[in-house]
Amino acid sequence: AVDTLQGPEWTPQGLATIAWAVASGAVVDGPFMAAISARSIQSISAFGAAEVGMLAWSLSRMPDLSLAWSLLDVADTAPLAAATRHAAFGAVLSECEQRGAVSEQVDLMMALARRCDTDLG
Repeated sequence: AVDTLQGPEWTPQGLATIAWAVASGAVVDGPFMAAISARSIQSISAFGAAEVGMLAWSLSRMPDLSLAWSLLDVADTAPLAAATRHAAFGAVLSECEQRGAVSEQVDLMMALARRCDTDLG
């Protein structure tokens, strides 16, 4: 399945939708989600808020949040619209709240506040 993600034909909407579908299943395929994440990060500047939000939510459904954190690191520095960046942060922040991960919530809110200051100039 990972090999099917190679090639230029994957749109941001297609990648986000596949990630959402996989994450919504009973068993999440870690290597496949890692491949979706890597492929998405390569073209993150083409993603809109809806696609980034779906992707971030999907990656945050993994037992380990490392793929979601990687997406946030890229989204924080990529030339994205503020609403697109905030969609990524919001999805992961929501999952951290669901998990009771208070220190991660605080870290995300502080990063989001710094980013808002930067976005507002």
